[in-house]
Formats: sequence, structure tokens, C-alpha cells
Amino acid sequence: MYPAHVASGRRVHPISAAKAALSPRRMGSASEMTILKAVPAQAGNGWRVFIQWASGRIQYISGFESLQDAEHWIAADAQNWLNALDARL
Repeated sequence: MYPAHVASGRRVHPISAAKAALSPRRMGSASEMTILKAVPAQAGNGWRVFIQWASGRIQYISGFESLQDAEHWIAADAQNWLNALDARL
């Protein structure tokens, strides 16, 4: 479960934020990621993060109240999430 994040007020493009957060020396599984972006939730008013892996597998991280919250997670927390994912593998 991911808590709601407070947006910093600065708008960051999700792909730019992801590229900045995922430095080549610490990429791990991110090197297999082809898309990372904020998208509206299928049901309700929330947002989620859409992840597409090189294998074609699609994954979502849900629970964001706004586009800014989802983009903030991409910029601030995606790298830690990937690192934790790598540690479990």
C-alpha cells in the first residue's frame, strides 16, 4: 500500500522524472521497463502509475488521488520501489 503523497507544486513530466530518477548505475530492473507514466484510474476519480516491461507485461500501482500525486511518486519513489523489487528477486 502506498500512502497519498503531497505534490510539491512543481509539475514534472512523468517520463522526464522517471529518467532522472533511474540513473544507469542503479537501474536494475528498470532497464527492462519501457513505459512509466501516470494514467487515470479505470474506475473512480483516482490515478495510477502504468508500467510496461520489455517483456510486454503491464503493471499498475494504484491509490493516487491526483495526477500530481502519481507524478510525484514517479519522481520521488519509483527508484526505491524498483530497488525493493530487485531485492526480492
